[in-house]
This record gives sequence, C-alpha cells and structure tokens, in this order.
Amino acid sequence: MNVDALRLYVIVDPSACRGRDPVSVACAAVRGGAGIVQLRDKRGDIPAMLALAREMGRVVREEGGLFVVNDRVDVALVTGAHGVHVGQQDLPPAEVRALLGGEAVIGLSLKTAWQVDAAPVESLSYGAIG
Repeated sequence: MNVDALRLYVIVDPSACRGRDPVSVACAAVRGGAGIVQLRDKRGDIPAMLALAREMGRVVREEGGLFVVNDRVDVALVTGAHGVHVGQQDLPPAEVRALLGGEAVIGLSLKTAWQVDAAPVESLSYGAIG
C-alpha cells in the first residue's frame, strides 16, 4: 500500500451526509486530498449497499483514491474494493487478509492500550485509534 494514501482517510456514512449524495461526497473527498475513502453503512440493506459500494468504489478509483468497506468482507469482494476496515468484533484481520489477498488494505479499530498491544500488525495496513 502506498503510505501517501494514508495522508487523509475519509469515512463516508450515508446517514451522516445530510441529504447529499454519498458518491459525490466521496468524490469531493478524493479531489480534496483524501487517499482512502471508507464506506460505512450500518443501516443500509445489502442490495442498496452493494449498489452504493460499486458506484462509490468506481468513482474513488477513477479519482485516484483507495476504496475500503467497513466491516463487510463480502461486499468488498463482490465490489472489487481495495480492502476492508474491521472492528474488534468482526472477522480477525488475518482471516480478512487470507480472503482478500496480500495487497489488500486491511484496517482495524483500536480503542484501548490493550487492543493496541495485541493488534496483529503482520496482518494490518493500518490501525485506527479512537
């Protein structure tokens, strides 16, 4: 993964877009300097999420960014995303890496010092602390 891609990481959640088109928000983010755009959609149904991920991924790639999907390895695989961001209760990063391959972008949410110390760094592209 190109380390420059991590300069700005934008999370696009349709429920937080305040009526704006999430694909347009993602496009604007990359044009504004984001190297990675994550689709985070905890409320959407699968058909809607697949359609959104396909379109958002296409636009992000065309603009030169990397596209990752939050939590959903299946959606990332089907839509050709660059990777997945997982949480502590999702598939383990090593399993995600095995499914997506060595070049995939794999991120992990880390909330405690213990989680940071226990993070499987060999399987991760980045850790998100928050």
